[in-house]
Amino acid sequence: MIPRQELEDGQISSFQGIASNTPNFTFSPTSSGGTEYNYYSMRGLSNFNSLANQDSVAFYIDDVPFDYGGFLDLSLIDLERVELLRGPQSTFYGRSSPAGVVNVISRQPTQKPEFGISASYGSYNSREVKLSLSDAVIPDKLSFRLAGVYSARDGFIDNVTLNRTVGEVSKVAGRAQILWTPTPEWSVSFNTYANDSDGGNPSFNLRNALDPFQIDQSVDGFARLSSNTQALKIGYERKEKLVPDSYQSPPVRNSTPPKEVWEKNGFLTMHPGV
Repeated sequence: MIPRQELEDGQISSFQGIASNTPNFTFSPTSSGGTEYNYYSMRGLSNFNSLANQDSVAFYIDDVPFDYGGFLDLSLIDLERVELLRGPQSTFYGRSSPAGVVNVISRQPTQKPEFGISASYGSYNSREVKLSLSDAVIPDKLSFRLAGVYSARDGFIDNVTLNRTVGEVSKVAGRAQILWTPTPEWSVSFNTYANDSDGGNPSFNLRNALDPFQIDQSVDGFARLSSNTQALKIGYERKEKLVPDSYQSPPVRNSTPPKEVWEKNGFLTMHPGV
Protein backbone atom coordinates (compact mmCIF):
# COMPACT_ATOMS: atom_id res chain seq x y z
CA MET A 1 0.00 0.00 0.00
CA ILE A 2 1.14 3.54 -0.77
CA PRO A 3 -0.30 6.02 1.78
CA ARG A 4 -1.27 9.60 1.08
CA GLN A 5 1.92 11.15 2.43
CA GLU A 6 4.13 9.06 0.16
CA LEU A 7 1.91 9.87 -2.81
CA GLU A 8 2.27 13.59 -2.13
CA ASP A 9 6.00 13.45 -1.43
CA GLY A 10 6.65 11.41 -4.58
CA GLN A 11 4.27 13.55 -6.69
CA ILE A 12 2.58 10.37 -7.89
CA SER A 13 -0.38 11.19 -10.12
CA SER A 14 -0.51 8.36 -12.70
CA PHE A 15 -0.31 4.60 -12.97
CA GLN A 16 3.17 4.98 -14.41
CA GLY A 17 4.20 6.85 -11.27
CA ILE A 18 2.69 4.13 -9.08
CA ALA A 19 4.64 1.46 -10.94
CA SER A 20 7.87 3.45 -10.58
CA ASN A 21 7.48 3.26 -6.81
CA THR A 22 6.34 -0.37 -6.61
CA PRO A 23 8.58 -3.44 -6.96
CA ASN A 24 7.60 -6.15 -9.42
CA PHE A 25 5.12 -3.87 -11.21
CA THR A 26 5.80 -2.10 -14.53
CA PHE A 27 3.65 0.29 -16.53
CA SER A 28 4.77 1.95 -19.76
CA PRO A 29 3.07 3.78 -22.64
CA THR A 30 3.52 2.75 -26.25
CA SER A 31 4.84 6.18 -27.28
CA SER A 32 5.73 9.57 -25.85
CA GLY A 33 2.07 10.09 -25.02
CA GLY A 34 0.36 6.95 -23.84
CA THR A 35 -3.24 7.80 -24.70
CA GLU A 36 -3.43 5.15 -27.42
CA TYR A 37 -2.33 2.16 -25.32
CA ASN A 38 -0.34 1.19 -22.23
CA TYR A 39 1.55 -2.00 -21.39
CA TYR A 40 1.79 -3.28 -17.83
CA SER A 41 3.08 -6.31 -15.98
CA MET A 42 2.81 -7.65 -12.42
CA ARG A 43 4.45 -10.81 -11.09
CA GLY A 44 5.58 -11.68 -14.61
CA LEU A 45 2.06 -11.61 -16.09
CA SER A 46 1.43 -8.85 -18.65
CA ASN A 47 -0.98 -7.59 -21.30
CA PHE A 48 1.66 -7.62 -24.05
CA ASN A 49 -0.72 -9.72 -26.13
CA SER A 50 -3.19 -6.92 -26.82
CA LEU A 51 -5.42 -9.29 -28.83
CA ALA A 52 -6.25 -11.37 -25.75
CA ASN A 53 -9.68 -10.89 -24.25
CA GLN A 54 -8.47 -11.06 -20.65
CA ASP A 55 -6.20 -8.59 -18.87
CA SER A 56 -3.64 -9.70 -16.32
CA VAL A 57 -4.04 -6.80 -13.89
CA ALA A 58 -7.30 -5.20 -12.74
CA PHE A 59 -7.39 -1.43 -12.21
CA TYR A 60 -9.98 0.23 -9.99
CA ILE A 61 -10.53 3.92 -9.21
CA ASP A 62 -13.05 4.48 -6.40
CA ASP A 63 -14.70 1.10 -7.08
CA VAL A 64 -14.98 1.74 -10.85
CA PRO A 65 -13.09 -0.80 -13.02
CA PHE A 66 -10.85 0.26 -15.92
CA ASP A 67 -10.26 -2.91 -17.91
CA TYR A 68 -8.49 -1.82 -21.08
CA GLY A 69 -4.94 -0.60 -21.63
CA GLY A 70 -6.12 2.33 -23.74
CA PHE A 71 -8.23 3.76 -20.90
CA LEU A 72 -5.44 4.16 -18.35
CA ASP A 73 -3.81 7.43 -19.42
CA LEU A 74 -5.51 9.19 -16.51
CA SER A 75 -4.66 11.93 -14.06
CA LEU A 76 -4.99 10.53 -10.54
CA ILE A 77 -5.82 13.42 -8.24
CA ASP A 78 -6.46 14.02 -4.54
CA LEU A 79 -5.61 10.47 -3.48
CA GLU A 80 -5.95 8.92 -0.05
CA ARG A 81 -4.03 5.70 -0.78
CA VAL A 82 -3.22 3.12 -3.43
CA GLU A 83 -3.63 -0.56 -2.65
CA LEU A 84 -1.59 -3.10 -4.66
CA LEU A 85 -2.77 -6.65 -4.22
CA ARG A 86 -0.42 -9.20 -5.77
CA GLY A 87 -1.54 -12.63 -6.83
CA PRO A 88 -4.90 -13.88 -8.14
CA GLN A 89 -7.78 -11.76 -6.82
CA SER A 90 -10.63 -13.32 -8.80
CA THR A 91 -12.70 -14.05 -5.68
CA PHE A 92 -13.26 -10.37 -4.97
CA TYR A 93 -12.44 -8.62 -8.27
CA GLY A 94 -13.48 -11.02 -11.05
CA ARG A 95 -11.69 -12.88 -13.80
CA SER A 96 -9.39 -10.11 -15.10
CA SER A 97 -7.02 -10.15 -12.12
CA PRO A 98 -4.77 -13.24 -12.30
CA ALA A 99 -1.65 -11.16 -11.58
CA GLY A 100 -3.13 -8.71 -9.08
CA VAL A 101 -5.16 -5.55 -8.54
CA VAL A 102 -4.30 -1.85 -8.40
CA ASN A 103 -6.99 -0.18 -6.29
CA VAL A 104 -6.93 3.65 -6.23
CA ILE A 105 -8.89 5.34 -3.44
CA SER A 106 -9.43 9.11 -3.42
CA ARG A 107 -9.85 11.31 -0.37
CA GLN A 108 -13.30 11.53 1.18
CA PRO A 109 -15.30 14.69 1.97
CA THR A 110 -14.51 16.27 5.33
CA GLN A 111 -16.65 17.89 8.01
CA LYS A 112 -14.31 20.88 8.32
CA PRO A 113 -13.34 23.38 5.60
CA GLU A 114 -10.31 22.19 3.64
CA PHE A 115 -8.63 23.92 0.70
CA GLY A 116 -5.49 23.04 -1.22
CA ILE A 117 -3.69 24.39 -4.26
CA SER A 118 -0.32 23.61 -5.80
CA ALA A 119 1.57 24.48 -8.97
CA SER A 120 4.77 23.27 -10.59
CA TYR A 121 6.90 24.03 -13.63
CA GLY A 122 9.67 22.06 -15.31
CA SER A 123 11.63 21.37 -18.46
CA TYR A 124 10.01 21.36 -21.90
CA ASN A 125 7.54 23.92 -20.58
CA SER A 126 6.01 21.31 -18.29
CA ARG A 127 3.38 22.86 -16.04
CA GLU A 128 0.77 21.59 -13.60
CA VAL A 129 -1.89 23.15 -11.37
CA LYS A 130 -3.91 21.23 -8.76
CA LEU A 131 -6.89 22.38 -6.71
CA SER A 132 -9.03 20.75 -4.03
CA LEU A 133 -11.89 21.95 -1.83
CA SER A 134 -13.96 20.18 0.83
CA ASP A 135 -16.52 21.28 3.43
CA ALA A 136 -19.75 20.30 5.17
CA VAL A 137 -23.07 21.58 3.86
CA ILE A 138 -24.99 20.19 6.85
CA PRO A 139 -22.72 19.37 9.81
CA ASP A 140 -22.43 15.62 10.43
CA LYS A 141 -24.99 14.96 7.68
CA LEU A 142 -23.97 16.20 4.23
CA SER A 143 -20.49 17.11 2.92
CA PHE A 144 -18.77 17.49 -0.44
CA ARG A 145 -15.33 17.42 -2.04
CA LEU A 146 -14.09 18.89 -5.33
CA ALA A 147 -10.71 18.33 -6.97
CA GLY A 148 -9.20 19.22 -10.33
CA VAL A 149 -5.89 19.25 -12.18
CA TYR A 150 -4.45 20.67 -15.38
CA SER A 151 -1.10 19.48 -16.71
CA ALA A 152 0.70 19.98 -20.02
CA ARG A 153 4.11 19.58 -21.61
CA ASP A 154 5.56 20.64 -24.95
CA GLY A 155 6.87 18.08 -27.41
CA PHE A 156 10.57 17.17 -27.57
CA ILE A 157 10.69 15.03 -30.74
CA ASP A 158 11.55 16.67 -34.08
CA ASN A 159 9.56 15.60 -37.11
CA VAL A 160 11.94 16.49 -39.95
CA THR A 161 9.34 15.84 -42.64
CA LEU A 162 6.75 18.26 -41.28
CA ASN A 163 9.40 20.52 -39.76
CA ARG A 164 7.72 20.69 -36.35
CA THR A 165 8.08 19.35 -32.84
CA VAL A 166 5.70 16.56 -31.80
CA GLY A 167 4.98 14.62 -28.63
CA GLU A 168 3.13 17.33 -26.76
CA VAL A 169 0.80 16.22 -23.96
CA SER A 170 -2.04 17.93 -22.11
CA LYS A 171 -4.51 16.60 -19.53
CA VAL A 172 -7.51 17.97 -17.65
CA ALA A 173 -9.29 16.00 -14.93
CA GLY A 174 -11.86 16.68 -12.22
CA ARG A 175 -13.70 14.83 -9.48
CA ALA A 176 -16.78 15.67 -7.41
CA GLN A 177 -17.96 13.74 -4.36
CA ILE A 178 -20.99 13.99 -2.10
CA LEU A 179 -21.27 12.12 1.21
CA TRP A 180 -24.59 11.84 3.06
CA THR A 181 -24.76 10.22 6.51
CA PRO A 182 -28.44 10.31 7.59
CA THR A 183 -27.69 8.15 10.65
CA PRO A 184 -24.49 6.93 12.33
CA GLU A 185 -25.05 3.52 10.75
CA TRP A 186 -25.91 4.52 7.16
CA SER A 187 -23.78 6.34 4.58
CA VAL A 188 -24.53 7.22 0.95
CA SER A 189 -21.77 8.53 -1.33
CA PHE A 190 -21.82 9.64 -4.96
CA ASN A 191 -18.59 10.05 -6.92
CA THR A 192 -18.15 11.35 -10.46
CA TYR A 193 -14.85 11.63 -12.34
CA ALA A 194 -14.05 13.13 -15.77
CA ASN A 195 -10.78 13.11 -17.68
CA ASP A 196 -9.62 14.48 -21.03
CA SER A 197 -6.15 13.55 -22.29
CA ASP A 198 -4.52 14.76 -25.49
CA GLY A 199 -1.43 12.70 -26.25
CA GLY A 200 -0.54 14.58 -29.43
CA ASN A 201 0.99 12.76 -32.36
CA PRO A 202 1.94 9.14 -31.46
CA SER A 203 5.69 9.01 -32.08
CA PHE A 204 7.66 5.84 -32.81
CA ASN A 205 11.28 5.31 -33.73
CA LEU A 206 13.76 2.52 -34.35
CA ARG A 207 15.45 1.10 -31.29
CA ASN A 208 18.90 1.63 -32.86
CA ALA A 209 18.13 5.01 -34.46
CA LEU A 210 21.02 7.45 -34.75
CA ASP A 211 18.92 10.17 -33.15
CA PRO A 212 16.10 8.79 -30.96
CA PHE A 213 14.54 12.26 -30.74
CA GLN A 214 14.14 12.66 -34.50
CA ILE A 215 11.46 11.01 -36.64
CA ASP A 216 10.38 11.09 -40.28
CA GLN A 217 6.58 10.98 -40.49
CA SER A 218 4.44 12.53 -43.21
CA VAL A 219 1.20 12.31 -41.19
CA ASP A 220 0.46 14.50 -38.20
CA GLY A 221 -1.72 12.21 -36.13
CA PHE A 222 -3.37 12.53 -32.76
CA ALA A 223 -4.36 10.39 -29.78
CA ARG A 224 -7.10 11.68 -27.51
CA LEU A 225 -9.00 10.07 -24.67
CA SER A 226 -12.11 11.41 -22.92
CA SER A 227 -13.74 9.42 -20.14
CA ASN A 228 -16.19 9.95 -17.31
CA THR A 229 -17.40 7.62 -14.58
CA GLN A 230 -20.00 7.69 -11.84
CA ALA A 231 -20.31 5.54 -8.74
CA LEU A 232 -23.02 5.34 -6.08
CA LYS A 233 -22.16 3.53 -2.86
CA ILE A 234 -24.50 2.74 0.04
CA GLY A 235 -22.96 1.45 3.24
CA TYR A 236 -24.27 0.19 6.56
CA GLU A 237 -22.19 -0.31 9.68
CA ARG A 238 -23.69 -1.63 12.87
CA LYS A 239 -22.56 0.47 15.80
CA GLU A 240 -23.94 -1.36 18.87
CA LYS A 241 -21.80 -4.02 20.46
CA LEU A 242 -22.86 -7.62 20.30
CA VAL A 243 -20.77 -8.54 23.37
CA PRO A 244 -21.10 -6.56 26.64
CA ASP A 245 -18.12 -4.61 27.89
CA SER A 246 -17.79 -6.85 30.97
CA TYR A 247 -19.02 -10.31 31.74
CA GLN A 248 -19.38 -11.76 35.23
CA SER A 249 -19.89 -15.46 35.55
CA PRO A 250 -22.65 -16.66 37.92
CA PRO A 251 -21.52 -17.91 41.33
CA VAL A 252 -20.50 -21.56 41.45
CA ARG A 253 -22.60 -23.53 43.87
CA ASN A 254 -21.00 -26.32 45.85
CA SER A 255 -22.68 -29.51 44.73
CA THR A 256 -21.06 -31.74 47.40
CA PRO A 257 -23.66 -32.77 50.02
CA PRO A 258 -22.79 -32.11 53.66
CA LYS A 259 -21.54 -34.94 55.87
CA GLU A 260 -24.90 -35.37 57.63
CA VAL A 261 -26.59 -36.22 54.33
CA TRP A 262 -24.02 -38.89 53.53
CA GLU A 263 -24.42 -40.41 57.02
CA LYS A 264 -28.21 -40.38 56.81
CA ASN A 265 -28.17 -42.32 53.55
CA GLY A 266 -25.65 -44.85 54.74
CA PHE A 267 -22.87 -43.79 52.45
CA LEU A 268 -20.58 -42.65 55.21
CA THR A 269 -19.77 -44.52 58.44
CA MET A 270 -17.71 -42.90 61.12
CA HIS A 271 -15.37 -45.27 63.03
CA PRO A 272 -14.13 -44.17 66.42
CA GLY A 273 -10.48 -43.54 66.57
CA VAL A 274 -10.10 -43.03 62.86
